[in-house]
Amino acid sequence: MDLLHIGGNNPYTMIPFSRGKFVGPVACKITAVSPITVGDDPPVAQNIFKYTVQALVWDQENYVASSDTYTNQEFFALNMHEIGNTPTTAMGVSIASLPTGFSFESAPVGAGVLVWMAPGGAVDANGFKTLAIFQWPNQFNGTCE
Repeated sequence: MDLLHIGGNNPYTMIPFSRGKFVGPVACKITAVSPITVGDDPPVAQNIFKYTVQALVWDQENYVASSDTYTNQEFFALNMHEIGNTPTTAMGVSIASLPTGFSFESAPVGAGVLVWMAPGGAVDANGFKTLAIFQWPNQFNGTCE
């Protein structure tokens, strides 16, 4: 059975293609970000991040999102723009070629994203196995010397 993998040699296996279809989008807010690393001596950053997202609470009268989220609807998600990243490249750019002081940034905490979900991924905050994905064009950040 073919499996979907994150990035070149990254060992994080996702879900078999034969499991469920993606549903969505669900309007969510990014509430936490942590880098995905491989190994532990020292850990090697993959230029891929694990995101925690929560579904937004909507004002049904005005059709706008409040700053509130449904905390019982929290999911772990991946940014599809990061899937091809490796320890040495991000968004097709060599990390070594970045000017001193520049780095690859995750999608920011607090950003609103449209999330698609399918059964069969990581266990989310509610104990369900869900694979959640979104797209956010990452940025490089720094100050020129």
